[in-house]
Amino acid sequence: MPNDHLDAYRAVRARICAIATELSADDLATTVPACPDWTVHDLLAHNVAIPAAIGASRLPTDGDLQGWLDGLLAERAEQPVEEMVSEWADLDEVVGGVLSATPVLLDDIAVHEHDLRSAVNRPDHAAFDADRLMPIALEALAGPAAELGLGALVVESPEGTWRSHDAEPGWTIRTDAWEAFRAVSSRRSAPELRALPGDGDPEPFLAVIDGHLRLPPVSLREP
Repeated sequence: MPNDHLDAYRAVRARICAIATELSADDLATTVPACPDWTVHDLLAHNVAIPAAIGASRLPTDGDLQGWLDGLLAERAEQPVEEMVSEWADLDEVVGGVLSATPVLLDDIAVHEHDLRSAVNRPDHAAFDADRLMPIALEALAGPAAELGLGALVVESPEGTWRSHDAEPGWTIRTDAWEAFRAVSSRRSAPELRALPGDGDPEPFLAVIDGHLRLPPVSLREP
């Protein structure tokens, strides 16, 4: 599985880098709607900086994850995209080591690929490995849902069916896998989540998703 995760990570990275190297200076300065504190350049830097810092044993101190992330971005504020792309290609050993323990880096870049695509108006819903990524995204919500005594968060789509954990369904979403992935990855507002077709009470699950990563206050209006 770790090797498969690394192959999947490389595929996402290749798509991101192909877009990044074609962007203009204005594109790179564009605000990312899903991450409004970031420009497109910041989003790219984020994805490179995390494995680079891990490989250099530069880890968060005193539990200050946000301060660590902000510091890594500040360091790369002026770094050319071509340098970041080249550096990222040399980080497979680090990425593979992290993925052998947790799929978090894969989930992170998979979410950010479509944040990037939306920001620069290059949508591609087919650029998404549903069978690999939906289980990872739902697993991140399983513990908090179970702790609250909630049933499973279930996604039923034409591409497949997945559930957060082994329990009776609490909320079932019926939509395509890409849309469901964006929804459970906090890329949909609370009203949009409530409006998704399905069964069960979405309300307690909105708190679970928001607790994992803050929901956007308004629609991202993604293409």
